[in-house]
Amino acid sequence: MVKRTFVDGVLSMLADSGLPNSLWAEAMQTFTHCKNLAPHSALNGSIPKALYLGSAPSVSHLEAIGCQA
Repeated sequence: MVKRTFVDGVLSMLADSGLPNSLWAEAMQTFTHCKNLAPHSALNGSIPKALYLGSAPSVSHLEAIGCQA
Protein backbone atom coordinates (compact mmCIF):
# COMPACT_ATOMS: atom_id res chain seq x y z
CA MET A 1 0.00 0.00 0.00
CA VAL A 2 1.45 3.34 -1.08
CA LYS A 3 0.02 5.37 1.81
CA ARG A 4 1.69 3.10 4.35
CA THR A 5 5.04 3.42 2.58
CA PHE A 6 4.92 7.19 2.92
CA VAL A 7 3.70 7.21 6.53
CA ASP A 8 6.33 4.67 7.59
CA GLY A 9 9.04 6.58 5.72
CA VAL A 10 8.16 9.90 7.33
CA LEU A 11 7.92 8.38 10.82
CA SER A 12 11.32 6.75 10.31
CA MET A 13 12.88 10.01 9.14
CA LEU A 14 11.54 11.94 12.11
CA ALA A 15 12.54 9.26 14.64
CA ASP A 16 16.05 8.88 13.20
CA SER A 17 16.69 12.62 13.02
CA GLY A 18 15.31 13.41 16.46
CA LEU A 19 13.15 16.17 14.99
CA PRO A 20 9.70 16.84 16.48
CA ASN A 21 6.50 15.45 14.95
CA SER A 22 5.40 19.05 14.33
CA LEU A 23 7.67 18.92 11.25
CA TRP A 24 5.48 16.19 9.70
CA ALA A 25 4.60 18.23 6.58
CA GLU A 26 8.21 19.13 5.84
CA ALA A 27 9.29 15.53 6.37
CA MET A 28 6.54 14.34 3.98
CA GLN A 29 7.75 16.76 1.30
CA THR A 30 11.34 15.58 1.77
CA PHE A 31 10.36 11.91 1.67
CA THR A 32 8.27 12.41 -1.48
CA HIS A 33 11.11 14.32 -3.15
CA CYS A 34 13.58 11.53 -2.34
CA LYS A 35 11.18 8.82 -3.55
CA ASN A 36 10.91 10.64 -6.89
CA LEU A 37 14.72 10.62 -7.19
CA ALA A 38 15.09 6.88 -6.54
CA PRO A 39 14.72 3.99 -9.01
CA HIS A 40 11.33 2.26 -8.88
CA SER A 41 10.60 -1.39 -9.67
CA ALA A 42 7.21 -0.56 -11.24
CA LEU A 43 9.12 1.54 -13.80
CA ASN A 44 11.65 -1.22 -14.56
CA GLY A 45 14.28 0.50 -12.44
CA SER A 46 13.76 3.92 -13.98
CA ILE A 47 13.73 7.09 -11.90
CA PRO A 48 10.30 8.80 -11.84
CA LYS A 49 11.71 12.33 -12.02
CA ALA A 50 14.03 11.35 -14.90
CA LEU A 51 11.05 10.08 -16.88
CA TYR A 52 9.17 13.30 -16.17
CA LEU A 53 12.07 15.64 -16.99
CA GLY A 54 13.61 13.59 -19.77
CA SER A 55 17.06 13.57 -18.15
CA ALA A 56 18.70 12.27 -14.99
CA PRO A 57 18.11 14.61 -12.01
CA SER A 58 20.93 15.83 -9.81
CA VAL A 59 21.08 14.60 -6.21
CA SER A 60 23.99 16.81 -5.14
CA HIS A 61 21.67 18.99 -3.05
CA LEU A 62 20.59 16.14 -0.75
CA GLU A 63 21.84 15.85 2.83
CA ALA A 64 20.74 13.99 5.94
CA ILE A 65 17.61 15.47 7.51
CA GLY A 66 18.32 16.94 10.94
CA CYS A 67 22.07 16.94 10.24
CA GLN A 68 24.10 19.20 12.54
CA ALA A 69 26.96 19.70 10.07
